[in-house]
Amino acid sequence: MEQDYTHMEPGERIESVAGHYTMESEFTVEHGGRRVLVVLGHTIIDGACCGAGGCRYAFVPGFVIAPRGGGRTTRVEPIDDTDDQRDIEQIIHSREIVQQVIFG
Repeated sequence: MEQDYTHMEPGERIESVAGHYTMESEFTVEHGGRRVLVVLGHTIIDGACCGAGGCRYAFVPGFVIAPRGGGRTTRVEPIDDTDDQRDIEQIIHSREIVQQVIFG
């Protein structure tokens, strides 16, 4: 099922009760002849009762159906196939240091 992904600006910070997360950058990778949108960011946990910590992550909204153009959204198709997810995760780990790859 296609959906719209709303882009954040690099450096944009979202606060939560336990900390915050910040979007670093976006890029696309090729998989199966299709473009995959990848969003890099990091999260810092500094307000939780269990202590502080953090991690760097890659969020994968899906296959690009209609690129961003001049707006804030990109039409994507979420990636549900576990084989595709595993392959894309390997591509991301080959070029970035991230602790988590999350598919949306």
